[in-house]
Formats: sequence, structure tokens, C-alpha cells
Amino acid sequence: MGIDDPALVRLRARPMPTDSDILGSALQREGMVFPLSVLGISLGALFCGYRHANERFEPDERDAIWNVAREFSIALFAQAQNGVSPR
Repeated sequence: MGIDDPALVRLRARPMPTDSDILGSALQREGMVFPLSVLGISLGALFCGYRHANERFEPDERDAIWNVAREFSIALFAQAQNGVSPR
């Protein structure tokens, strides 16, 4: 997936979870894309596919995944600040 993929462009413009069914995105599966960002710095994205076609995540599931994405973002940022590069 390139840096200018429509899903990533959308996340940079509006860092909120979004459905992956964006026209022209390299993502081939239905699901949601969650931003990985800290202090306005985009670190990447987390993609979670739906278990079954057209079965959206429930609000509590979406919130739980978004919390994981935020915590992961903080961990990545902290590693970078300490000079540890992600593998």
C-alpha cells in the first residue's frame, strides 16, 4: 500500500476510524482502518477485516480496537523517542 493510498490520505486528513471500502484503495477486503498517530504525527494505520462480508463491527468492538490502536501508537512513538527502531 502506497503512502498516497486513498485510505491513508483520508486518515491523515481526518484521523478517525473509517470503513475500508474507499474507491481506489489497495485494501481488497472489507473492514475498518484505524489511524496510528500521536500528537498529530501519523505513524501508520491498523487494518481490521470484518469476520464476515458486510458484517460491520459493533460500536463497542470498534471502540476497543481503536483503544488498541491508540495504545500501540503511543508504544511506537515512545520507542522512536528512545532510539529503538521498530522491526
